[in-house]
Amino acid sequence: LVWLVTLPLFVLVLDNTGWSGEVDPWILDLALNTLLVSLAVYLFQGLLVFVERLGRVGVPKALAAVLMVLPLFFLANAIGFGFCLAVTMSGLLDIWFDFRKINKIGRDDKRSRS
Repeated sequence: LVWLVTLPLFVLVLDNTGWSGEVDPWILDLALNTLLVSLAVYLFQGLLVFVERLGRVGVPKALAAVLMVLPLFFLANAIGFGFCLAVTMSGLLDIWFDFRKINKIGRDDKRSRS
C-alpha cells in the first residue's frame, strides 16, 4: 500500500516542477484523490501507534484516544497540522518498523520477573 502514496506523490511533484511536460488534468485529480485517501488511512494507523505508545506509559487507552483525537479538530492551526503530519508519518513508517512491537518483549520480561 505504500505505492498508493509514492506514485501519486511522484506524479504531483513531477507536474509541479515541470519535468513531466503537460499532464492531463484527470491524471492530476486522480493522483491527488488517491494521495488524500491513502494518507487518511496512514493517519489512522499512526493514531493507533501513538495510542499504543501512550498505553505503555500508563495512560488509559480511552484517555489516550481522546488526547489523540482532539488535535485533529485543530487542523487549521500550525500545531494541529504538525501533529497530523507526525502521526501520518509514523503510520507510514510503521510498515517498515513495527512500532507497536518494539521493546514489547523486553517490557513483558521485566514485568514477569518483578
